[in-house]
Amino acid sequence: MRTVTMPLAWFSLPVALTVPFRHILSRPAVIGRLDRLSGGIFMGFGLTLALADRH
Repeated sequence: MRTVTMPLAWFSLPVALTVPFRHILSRPAVIGRLDRLSGGIFMGFGLTLALADRH
């Protein structure tokens, strides 16, 4: 039972924290910035992985 409840609680926390800000987060400009930010983070992860030493 614990293997289900802990992730459920953990992943519901960001949802609960963003609900009060849904009117701000639904603006096209904010969505575009968040898309660029998350894309940059994923590109950074990929670059780190590509340049990692694989010994």
